[in-house]
Amino acid sequence: GFALVRKRLTTAWAILSVVVAANVGTTRALASPESDALQRAIELYDNGDYVSAQETLVAVDRSKLNKKQQGIREEYLNKVKVALTMAEKALRDLEDAETAMGAKEWQKAQTLIAAVLKNAYAGAQIKAAAESLRRELPATPPPQAPAPTAAPATSAQPPPAEQPPAAPPAAAT
Repeated sequence: GFALVRKRLTTAWAILSVVVAANVGTTRALASPESDALQRAIELYDNGDYVSAQETLVAVDRSKLNKKQQGIREEYLNKVKVALTMAEKALRDLEDAETAMGAKEWQKAQTLIAAVLKNAYAGAQIKAAAESLRRELPATPPPQAPAPTAAPATSAQPPPAEQPPAAPPAAAT
């Protein structure tokens, strides 16, 4: 009896020791500086700070992460690359919209502003600037604004300059 109880207790103790040791090892692995940095990078990404997220991810020593964490790091490196590209596009679109407004190309400006406002990666300042530009757009664009962009599409560019508008169709027949 006593020997059997002692053997069971010893076996239970050995199993408990293995479980505790495995959990301590896992806890240490999860609380490593590398996994902390990985978590910080994810938070930076989620907050829209894509440059800092990328810097943090690149600094993480991949070899000190477990397989799952390595996969997460690679996933976020890809997400950051896309986010940075799209954030740069939002800035270019905003700059192009400002240029279009300066040239009184209202439709082009409106399209570019809409693209900025729809861009999920555009930062709050970029979106606020786009919203401000949108408010500066004329409520009804002047009718002359689209004409210069439509004229190059037709082959009748020179005749309107030389003759009245009714003459080009007669000349074409």
